[in-house]
This record gives sequence, structure tokens and C-alpha cells, in this order.
Amino acid sequence: MSSWNHPDTARIYARLIRTCPFYSELAEVLAEQLVRPEDRFILDLGAGIGASTYPLLRRASESAEVWAVDPSESMLDYGRQDEALGAVRWLRGSLSDFARHRPPASVDLLSCSASVWLEPDFEAFLELASRLIAQNGRIGLTLPAEYVGEVEHLLSAPSCAFSKALNDVRSAASAQIVAGYDAQVAHENPLPPSIDELESQLLYKGFHRVSTTLFEAVWTAADRALWYSLPPILDHWLKGASEQVQTMAARDLRARAENLPPIPIRWVLVHGEKC
Repeated sequence: MSSWNHPDTARIYARLIRTCPFYSELAEVLAEQLVRPEDRFILDLGAGIGASTYPLLRRASESAEVWAVDPSESMLDYGRQDEALGAVRWLRGSLSDFARHRPPASVDLLSCSASVWLEPDFEAFLELASRLIAQNGRIGLTLPAEYVGEVEHLLSAPSCAFSKALNDVRSAASAQIVAGYDAQVAHENPLPPSIDELESQLLYKGFHRVSTTLFEAVWTAADRALWYSLPPILDHWLKGASEQVQTMAARDLRARAENLPPIPIRWVLVHGEKC
């Protein structure tokens, strides 16, 4: 989690949010599906700078408590400075840390937009979420479709062109990466391998009325390259490289992206209600 606390992470992510409407639109759709007037306690897990928290806050009743929880203090600090989020309560930590402050069955809504892929143990995450969420309360998640087996959009010509640029940059930087590191270490995906299995896990953990929808959008290649410039993402695709090498590689990727076409993306929105 140290890279998420890098001083540049919140700044670059905020820039991405400003230039690319995707994350805000995704959070808006999730909030629209989930928030109810009677909700009294709403948790935004993996809130970051609060981009996913604002739609929840805007739809919640004035008497509701809205909490933003994230392991990165630098991301939360950035969010705390946003006057539009003045009513939000902030907590640094994980769902386990948050659970120490709340009794079981006390959360009306748990929203986790664009961050559940960072959970190292998805089954344990659902188990704890199920204990925290009240009867008839809701859980909502968003995640890249490719993490649950939906990969067709990755095979498009624009996606392949961006992947080639990324691999070319990585290859150019690989000679400078410290020996002993694998620059192409695959992401260890803790999520179920299909949408059907994702829904089944929620059902098994005590949720019903589980449904999933696909959210389709287009990113400019420049915005995608900016996402790859985030320090924690750089640490993933240039594992073992010095910060200087990472910075140069990110700059190279952004330059190449200027001549690439927009990229189709697909995300899955899933929500369920606690039995």
C-alpha cells in the first residue's frame, strides 16, 4: 500500500478524474442503484480522494452518516480538502479496521467502487461485509470486466495498439530494471473467474436479489496512459525499476498515447441485498 501513499498518487488520480469522466460516471450509476432515503449509515470503501463518495453523499438523507474509508492517508488527505465532502467522515484503513468501530448488522449500504480488485482475499471480504450489513441493507461493487472473465473488449484493435505501446515501453525499460525482478509479473486476481461465480459467491455469503450489469465506455489513450502513470500502477508493470526509470517510462507511454485511438472498456456493476 506504500505506493498509494506516494505524494504524487493523489495528485495524478485527481487529474485523471478531471480529464476522464469514467470513474465519476461509474460511481454515479452505482449510487443511483443503491442509495435509499431511509439509509442511516453508508460506507464508501476504497474511497480514495472521494470521487466515489460524492454521489453517495448527494443522494443520502441529511441525517445519514457517510463514511469514506481508504488505506492511503495521502488520498484521504486530498479528499478532506474538498469542501463538497465536508459532511463526510474519514477513516484510514481497511474493512477490517472499520469493523472495529461498528457493531454487526449496522451498515445500510456498503459501496466499493473501482477498488475491490485490491482486496487480497475476496471471500473473506464478502464474509466480513455480510456481517456488517444490516438486514435489507445493500452491497455494491464495480470492477473491470476482464477480472471476471469478460475479455472481448481487450481484443479490439485500439486495445491491442495500446498494449503494444505498453509492452514496447516496458521492454525499453527492462534493461534498467534490477536483476532478479520480473517486469511482467502477472496480477494475482483474487476475484471469481466469471460473472456467474461472482453472483454465486454473493448468494452464498447471505445476499439475495443479486444482479449484475455491464458498464461500457471509451477512454482516450492519453487517459489510459495517465492511469498507468500512477505510482502503484507503475510499481506493478515496472516492478523493480527505480523511480527515475518509472518516471521516464511513464513519460514515454504518455507520448506514444497521443497518436493512439480511443480504447473501449467494460466494467461490471454488481449489487445485492442482505437477507
